[in-house]
Amino acid sequence: MKKYSVIIVVVLSVIILFYVFMFQRRIYKKTAYYMDTVIEVQIYYHGFINVSKIADEALNDFNLIDSICGYASKNGDIYHLNNEKRGEVSAYTKTIIDSSILVSKLTDGYFDITVGPILTQWKHFSEPLDKIPDSSTVKHLLKFINYREIRQKGDSVFLPDSASIDLGGIAKGYAIDLAYNDLIKHNLDAFLINAGGDIRVYSKGKKKWRIGIQDPRENSIMGYFDIGNGAVVTSGDYERYVIVKGVRYSHLINPKTGYPEHGIASVTVFADNATYADAMATAISVMGKRGIEYAKKNKIRGIIVYYKGDSLAVWESKALKGYVTYEKGFIPKTFGK
Repeated sequence: MKKYSVIIVVVLSVIILFYVFMFQRRIYKKTAYYMDTVIEVQIYYHGFINVSKIADEALNDFNLIDSICGYASKNGDIYHLNNEKRGEVSAYTKTIIDSSILVSKLTDGYFDITVGPILTQWKHFSEPLDKIPDSSTVKHLLKFINYREIRQKGDSVFLPDSASIDLGGIAKGYAIDLAYNDLIKHNLDAFLINAGGDIRVYSKGKKKWRIGIQDPRENSIMGYFDIGNGAVVTSGDYERYVIVKGVRYSHLINPKTGYPEHGIASVTVFADNATYADAMATAISVMGKRGIEYAKKNKIRGIIVYYKGDSLAVWESKALKGYVTYEKGFIPKTFGK
């Protein structure tokens, strides 16, 4: 009898373990450092799957895009293109360039990947500056900033002799979408991809991911929202900048002036994919306060934190009204139409 009791206990234990692994949902997290930021993948899953391998597949997409599209990646497409002014590029690079040109058209050139010559003058905001770039030099270089001068034929791209491109305003969003496409193939319950605060999430059930919105002046959250599917990308003047003679200069360069705008602290864009959200957030940021009017007119789902005198104020598109919960002191005063 004792023998049968032991067998029953073992069988029940096996059944319970089988249930736990096959039906109970679990969370798995993994991080890596690519594209000058921390990349995090969170996977909500059940069953017997190699979740670590799946997470690595998604994380490796960021390394791939960085190696191909980073301006300083000597074996990549962009480095070669900027030096040779012509060449065959990968399908990844071609897709990013095509997406960039589309957003450039939508924003009247406020998003322009040919801003490379200007960013070189700012040393790509990767090292301190003793002084800001000379205005006459910047004015001279502005005539080379024109996305319309990019020529494509098949898989080849051609640039004018004095042009260079930088995909920093869109490549991270594209890498997020690439990782999303890899994760979605595995029939997971839900997942989140976070690239330095730029996020895309998925849930095939009722699960919602709670996402915080960064206060652009404090190391804290100014608000939060719950989302099941979609992308949320923020561009802010706090992400990368230089301080020259006590003045903060953001890495977000207005391609029409060659200098950063000072009217906006951060722009958060909600969209179906991160490629579009990344580029659009960058474009609106460099518009300065004109970005609010642009967001209103084009019905962009977004939140803009802007300067109002010595304080910060929040504009929120009407489509998001009641969707975002703000911490005390960050209640929007203006809603879009």
